[in-house]
Amino acid sequence: MTTVVKPIILGDWNEECTGTSNSQQLCDEFGLIDVWTSIYPGAEQFKTYLRGSRRIDFALAFPQTAACITNIVYEPFHYRLSGDHRGLLIDFDEQRLFGNDMPDVYDALGRSFNSKDKKAVLKYLDAFHSHLTANNVITRIQQLIQSEQSDHAVAEIIDQELTRACEHAENSCRKRRLDYWSIDLHLLKSELSVWCQFRSRQIRKLSPTALIGKANKFNIDLNPTCDTATLNAKIIELKLSVKQIHQQFATKR
Repeated sequence: MTTVVKPIILGDWNEECTGTSNSQQLCDEFGLIDVWTSIYPGAEQFKTYLRGSRRIDFALAFPQTAACITNIVYEPFHYRLSGDHRGLLIDFDEQRLFGNDMPDVYDALGRSFNSKDKKAVLKYLDAFHSHLTANNVITRIQQLIQSEQSDHAVAEIIDQELTRACEHAENSCRKRRLDYWSIDLHLLKSELSVWCQFRSRQIRKLSPTALIGKANKFNIDLNPTCDTATLNAKIIELKLSVKQIHQQFATKR
């Protein structure tokens, strides 16, 4: 049986998909198309690299695959991540693309904690062990191992108890409230980010002209002659304001 593979190639190409570029040559040779252009042929040009001027991040696919796309979106800079490229999200009609309904590979919202959170991991392990101890699971496992006869009924009961231990431990780590968010807090954090970028460019002796122009659109006045001490004082002031908003919210909960 021969399997026909139809890849989707996407990433940072460092070039536009036009003329004699490498990406355009791939399209010409293998019959691929630029997905964004195929769906929005008359869209206004824009940049996908913060310090660039062109759309250099895109996806290539076969026309049959592109026809299964239900939505494609370029996110604003720094919308979710702190990188210098726009995020690219593509939604497919899974029934049409694969011929069957596909479950989500990963659901971050379905997890109660992250394994990189050391405190949460310790809390999970403590709760898991406490449940096993309270229900005498460890002793029952040892007895089952030492038994000369298999007992599938007991093994099934122990397996169910292990599942309950996992659920108990996970619930103990579940966050009860989402982090506070408000428009004022969002604007304050955005301003803090701009000032931090401004300080970084000053330290690296890079031109702040473009950043100042964008900051002015949001009524953030960046003074190019501002010294490091003044910048640090401004950043500390903004951080304290952010902290104060969080503290005020905590007292209301």
